[in-house]
Amino acid sequence: MYNLFYKCAIHRGCWVMKRVVTSCMLAAFGLLFLLTQTGYSGEIFQNQQDSGYQIMYASPIGQTFTAEDSHILSIGFWVKDWNPIAGPIDLSIELFEGIGNTGTSLGSSPITGLAPGFNGFFYADFSFVHLTVGDIYTAIISSTSSRASVGSYDDPTSYPGGDMIKMGNIVDNADLTFRVIPEPATLLLLGFGGLFLRKK
Repeated sequence: MYNLFYKCAIHRGCWVMKRVVTSCMLAAFGLLFLLTQTGYSGEIFQNQQDSGYQIMYASPIGQTFTAEDSHILSIGFWVKDWNPIAGPIDLSIELFEGIGNTGTSLGSSPITGLAPGFNGFFYADFSFVHLTVGDIYTAIISSTSSRASVGSYDDPTSYPGGDMIKMGNIVDNADLTFRVIPEPATLLLLGFGGLFLRKK
């Protein structure tokens, strides 16, 4: 009888442990699925466009925005290869505090992934900056040739947190076609203690 009770206890303990491990794994997979299906709160997407400007001609040209996340991964603009014979492909973005390009520069980064015939959203790395949520910043896009154009949208409802900068001046009720991508959340698994999320 003792041996039978002992075997049952061991069997029941293993069954309980399996249930705990299975529940933790299901919770982890469920949360990972949720993360892949939902966006982060700090994203800024202004994807609409109805016109565009040659970057070199309209310089300094860019977009002001209100920071929604203190850590960003990249800033991108919709750009197009308007004039393929106009020299090398070179685009960069410089980020400034405040409105326009007269504030403190937080750094500059090249736009990557460009190839002849480029057309779409392309991004520059700004993971090295730290923003203050609620403050206004300006991303200025520039090029040394007349090759590239940037998309724009003339509508006061497109993006309420900022405005387009064209030839160094604010253009009210208009925006460039741009995105600000925050750093993703980091998932931590802590043994049997479960899991939680934190921002980098």
